[in-house]
Amino acid sequence: ETGNKRSLIPLWWKSMILYLAILVPIILIAYFAMPPLVEMFLPEYKEGIMAGKITILTCITLVSNGPSVIFGTLKKNFVYILVVMLCLALFWIVVTLRPDMFQTIERVAMFRGIIALLLALFTIGYSYWLIRK
Repeated sequence: ETGNKRSLIPLWWKSMILYLAILVPIILIAYFAMPPLVEMFLPEYKEGIMAGKITILTCITLVSNGPSVIFGTLKKNFVYILVVMLCLALFWIVVTLRPDMFQTIERVAMFRGIIALLLALFTIGYSYWLIRK
């Protein structure tokens, strides 16, 4: 409305806080509830509990979805889309070229978590930079 990018700073912070407020309790509940639920209802999958826990912890990177609305608001989507594509390409290239690194599902989950963290840090940092410059 104002044409001033800095007016988006409160929205940026509110979206971060809202996503954290929603994600953290859900992640904690899922993290601690998954092992007994898997053992109770899906005992044949209990070997995958650790990979599931890693994946659940990776969900904290979704906090960056809140600030990512800045890209659409400012019509600055290109760099974000490019970085998402690079992260996806990096994941699949490494997994394809170095399958020996991923002997277990836990390693795949961990690598995916690292890529998600890199993307989240970029998203948070770049979106904040866009509204501050």
